Amino acid sequence: MEDKRTQARRKRPENVTEQLRALREVSIALAGMRDLKEILKKITDAALSTLETDVVVVFLVDQAKHTLVGGAGSTSLGAGGLRRLEEACGTTLTELEFPLERGKALIVDTILDGRPRLGLTPLRLKEMTRYEAVIPLLDTAEAAFGEITVSMVPLIARQEPFGVMIFLSPEQIHPLDKELIHAFASLAAVSIETARAYQRFQEQNLQTITALAAAVEARDPYTSGHSQKVTEYTTAIAAKMGLSTKEIENLRMAGLLHDIGKIGIPDSVLNRPARLTAAERIMIDSHPVTSAEIVGKIEALAHLMPTIRHHHERWDGKGYPDGLKGDEIPLLARILAVGDGFEAMTAERPYRFAKSQEKAIEELKAGAATQWDPKVVEVFLKVLEEEQKQDT
Repeated sequence: MEDKRTQARRKRPENVTEQLRALREVSIALAGMRDLKEILKKITDAALSTLETDVVVVFLVDQAKHTLVGGAGSTSLGAGGLRRLEEACGTTLTELEFPLERGKALIVDTILDGRPRLGLTPLRLKEMTRYEAVIPLLDTAEAAFGEITVSMVPLIARQEPFGVMIFLSPEQIHPLDKELIHAFASLAAVSIETARAYQRFQEQNLQTITALAAAVEARDPYTSGHSQKVTEYTTAIAAKMGLSTKEIENLRMAGLLHDIGKIGIPDSVLNRPARLTAAERIMIDSHPVTSAEIVGKIEALAHLMPTIRHHHERWDGKGYPDGLKGDEIPLLARILAVGDGFEAMTAERPYRFAKSQEKAIEELKAGAATQWDPKVVEVFLKVLEEEQKQDT
C-alpha cells in the first residue's frame, strides 16, 4: 500500500525532452496573458506538473507595506489540499505576509540576498520561519509530506528582487531539475514584470483618455461628466453579463472616448436650445465616425473603433452611421448604446429637462427590440434594480 508521501508525489516526465516541451508550452501560453493572477496560477500549475515537486508557491514584495505577500500556489494535494493548508493557517495564501526583516525567515533572506537556495534538506519546515502566524501552515504541510526538500529562487527584474518562487518536494531534487527550477523562476519573473508594465501602460492610457474626455465635455456644462457616467453604466452591464476583464476594460475606455469626435462641432451647435437645421443634424450625427477616426490614430486604442463608431446604431437598423441591424452591431457597441441612451435621458440638456429614472426606464422598455438590444436592456434593468435596493 502506498504511503502518504508516494500518493502526494507528482509523476515525473519520462525524459528531459518532455520537460522542455512542457516549459515551451507554458512559455507560449504566458506570452498572451496580461492578468497577474492568471499568470501566477498558470506558472505554479505548470511547474508542479513538470517537476518532481509537491508544492509550488510564489510570494511577491509589497513595497508600500515593506512585506512579502502570498501571490499564488499549487499543490499535488489539489485545490482541496491547498484549502486545507490555508484553513490550518487561518488565512488564505494571498493574505500571508512576511515582514522584510533579515534573519527571521529564509524566504525573506532569499529576497534580500537576491540569491537562490536549492535543495535544502533535510529541513524541518519550522526552520524556514519564526513567524508564529505561519507555523500552523507549516505543521500541516509537514504532516502531509513528511521531511521536505526546499528550493527558493528570487524573482528579479531590473536587477532588483521583487518576489520569490518556492518549491517543496519529498526528496532531493534531481540535478537536471535544478535547471528547470531556474527556468521556471526566470519565466515567472519575466511574465510578472511584463504584466505589471502592461498594467502601468493601461493606467497611463486611462488617465490620458479621462483627460481628453473631460476636455471635450468642459465645452458644454450640460454634458459635463456624461462620459464618466456612461462608463459606469456600461461596465456594470458588462460585468453583469459575465464579459471578460479585457472586454470590460475595452468598454471602459470606449465609454470615456465615445463622444470625443464632438471636439470639432461648434459650441453654437452643441449648445443649441432650439431645433437643429438639417446641416447641423448631419454634423452632430457624424460624431461617432469622427470619434472612431480620432481613436484609430492611436495604435494602442485602435481596437476600440468598432465599439465607438457603432454606438448610435439601432437594433431595428434605423440608426447611424452604417444602418447596422441586430447582431450585426458589435456587442460592446450595443451595451454602450444602452448606457449612453439612459444617461442622456436622465441628464439636463439645453433643449429639454431631464427625465426621472422611472420615466427613463419606461422608455428603455419601450425601445427594447427597436432602438436597443432587448437582452442588454434586460440586464441593465436588473443592474438598476440592484442599485436601488442598495440605496434603500
